[in-house]
Amino acid sequence: MTTTEVLQTPQEKQQLYLEKINQFFGQLKKWLPNSFQTIRTENNPIEDKTGEYQTPILSIVKKDKPDDAVADLFPEGISFLTDDALIEIHGAWDEEEVIFMQSNNLRYTIRNGEKCPMYEGFVQEGWYWITDINKIRLITKEVFIELLNRVSGKLEKSL
Repeated sequence: MTTTEVLQTPQEKQQLYLEKINQFFGQLKKWLPNSFQTIRTENNPIEDKTGEYQTPILSIVKKDKPDDAVADLFPEGISFLTDDALIEIHGAWDEEEVIFMQSNNLRYTIRNGEKCPMYEGFVQEGWYWITDINKIRLITKEVFIELLNRVSGKLEKSL
């Protein structure tokens, strides 16, 4: 089943969300500089419109300080309003949200009497950083490092 197919059951939506999370966490791990590592914690309880289930949490730590998380990624479930998958990123300085967007699930709003996309910046299916109330940026390695620096402060020059 592809991510662009319409899913019928809550369990199918949960399974797809878990697959998206696992793929995203795997990609982030590859993007981190060698001085960082990830620690995965299972059994994060979620309750959303699809029901109750569990997701993993991902902590990003410096290898020389594994007990001091630079950032924690908390899956928040599937949004009631937009049916999109959400993850909150918490750091020492700030918190941000990322959202999984797909072309068949774009939302629209009315601005100045015209129909406009709810979020400006959609390029392709994928994870996006919500940078402003109506703006998103596709998460690439560079954007992820910028996001990590934003929530955690300037980490090191290699980022």
